[in-house]
Amino acid sequence: MRKLLLAGAAGLLSIASAHALPTSLTVDGLSFSNITCAVPTSSGNTAGDCSGLNAVQAPGGNGLEIQGALLAQAPPTSQLDVLISYQLASATPISNIGLGFNATVNPPGGSSSSSMIEQVFTGPGGTLLGTGSVNTPSDLTSQLTLSTPETSIYAMKDIRLTAFDAQSVDLSTIDQTYTSGTPPTTGTPGTGTPGSTPPSSTPGSPPTISTPGSPTPVLEPASLALLGAGLAGLGLARRKRS
Repeated sequence: MRKLLLAGAAGLLSIASAHALPTSLTVDGLSFSNITCAVPTSSGNTAGDCSGLNAVQAPGGNGLEIQGALLAQAPPTSQLDVLISYQLASATPISNIGLGFNATVNPPGGSSSSSMIEQVFTGPGGTLLGTGSVNTPSDLTSQLTLSTPETSIYAMKDIRLTAFDAQSVDLSTIDQTYTSGTPPTTGTPGTGTPGSTPPSSTPGSPPTISTPGSPTPVLEPASLALLGAGLAGLGLARRKRS
């Protein structure tokens, strides 16, 4: 399993250091390119934008860290929406993507929320391979299984924080894991039995029907006609003798 770890350092209304996301990066044999970031919505009392995010290789070389701070705090009603997209190339086909984040709402409860939706395509404007999402308060992890394993994918991630009343929503860690390989195939599709082979038939041959007990012979119409003619002749002969 190859792992992409997207991590943001928690903060309040300021960012300790500002950096820009790199446009490309290679980690553990995974090549990320065309990395883009945009903030289509930032209203009310929010902190964090693309200029405050930085991507570095994680300690130990086991993933990627995107460091930054994302926060929405009320009052007033506040919303922060961050879009991140990237192209990913892998030497082996990617079949599954694990998603996770640790967004929190403080104090708990209420109508404030955070969500992350990820869509994966074969390329920009290409075929949709799958959609996954995580959201507060309890669905913090999920699995996104691609419809077909691919060595090259294009991902679009939409991260949204919305704060109402006197609550705040912050996000400090986003996890993403990649599983390579082709999902196992069990059985023959449509047979209903794993591994079974559908029955074969010869075109034009009638079905064979077995009936319990001994079969009873049935005379054909031609045979019945001959039998009737014979009986009639026998009766006529008897009349002449009498």
